[in-house]
Parts: sequence; C-alpha cells; structure tokens
Amino acid sequence: MTLNLNKIGKYIVGCLVLWVLTSSVVFVISKKSDKIAKAEVVDIQREELIPDVKFSDIITPKTAVMGVIEVKKEVIKANNPYAEYEYVGQLYEHNPKFVESLEQKISDYIDTFRSNEGSNQRFDVPVASVVFLETSLKYQVPLSYTLTIARLESRFGTDCYSQTSATRICKHKNIYSLGLDDSGNNMTFQNWEDGVYAFGQWYQDRVDEGYSTCQIWRRYNPNGDYCGKVMSMAIDIEKYF
Repeated sequence: MTLNLNKIGKYIVGCLVLWVLTSSVVFVISKKSDKIAKAEVVDIQREELIPDVKFSDIITPKTAVMGVIEVKKEVIKANNPYAEYEYVGQLYEHNPKFVESLEQKISDYIDTFRSNEGSNQRFDVPVASVVFLETSLKYQVPLSYTLTIARLESRFGTDCYSQTSATRICKHKNIYSLGLDDSGNNMTFQNWEDGVYAFGQWYQDRVDEGYSTCQIWRRYNPNGDYCGKVMSMAIDIEKYF
C-alpha cells in the first residue's frame, strides 16, 4: 500500500487550520463571556455602592441624595456624633468629612445672619445647625429653602424679643412662624426642634399635593411678593455655600 504524501499533507494542514479556527472561536467566546461577566459584576457592585454625594444634591432642589439614603440604609454606629439624627447619621456613615464640612457651613451662615439686636444678642440659636440639615434630608426640602424661611421668619429663632417683651416666635418655640397669625390660633411646639421638623412636613405635603414652588411660598405667606424674596435669598445662599 503506497502512501499518498500529497493527500496526507493536505489532511494534516486541514486539521491544523480547523484547530486554529476552533481555538480562536473558543478564545473569542471565552473573552466575550469574561467581559460580560465582568460587566455584570460591575453593574451589581454599582447598585450596591452609594454614589458620591455632592453638596449640590442637598443645597438645590436636586435632592438625589434622598434616593441614595433610601437605597441603602446604613447601620449607624454608636460612636457616630450624629447617631440621634436618622438621615444625617446615615450620610455621615458614608461621607463623614462631607457632613462635618456642610454642618460647619450651615453654622457659619446662621451665625452671620442671626439677630444681634438688643436683647437678642444674649441668646443662642435655639436649635443645632444639624437640625436644619436633618429636616432637608428627611422631608426632601432643598437646604437653601430650609435656611431661607428660617432666616426670613425669625432669623433662626433669635428674633425672640421686641424691646422687653417676648415675641410669638419665642413664646411658641416656632422658628418658622408656622400657623402664627393675628387670629390667636397660634401653633405651639413642645420644643424648638419639633417646629423645624413641622416646617419640613408642611413643605413635603404641599409638594405631594402638586403645588409649584411659588404656589407653596404664596400659600405660606400671601403678603407681598414672598416668593420673590424666598427665591432671591435662596440664590444668595447657594452662592454663600
């Protein structure tokens, strides 16, 4: 039996070509699968991780930070200085430097624009600056609005005295003048913090009812161009921060 070297050669070459092609396809498929697997892992990790929180997420109406906190509830550690504040405490667990810096800015702003007239200069701001931040986070109120209304209505609760008599702000522990009017049906709070949180709840209720921004502020105070004052001061606050 004679060997046909030509045929054998062609057969060997064909096998080699087939092996190369098969290996290439397997290599490409495995690489493609590897990329897909890696992409899936990245996507899963991205969903689990809390994205970086920017100051603009809190100071402006873009309250994306609220979604961040709702996506992942952090366990607030015992040594967290903001442990008593649910939302600020969670944000601190993720980004402590951001929270500390932001609270300091809020505190500085309040100290700059509080009342120092007459007897008022003898009294401290009745709530901690973190309460305003907690209110904004909990009730999804842009921080610029939370600070603006507190400044317009009572200069953060420091407009407590008019000459020698206490104002309604001070009598009712009501920084935002919420429900205070000349009818005598004044809203009184057990403590100053409750009054701040009540403002946040009031704002959130109006948003849920479909009110526009200016409709909210016109309802809050129908006298004059209150919305114009609010929006102008809110812009100044954003520049301040």
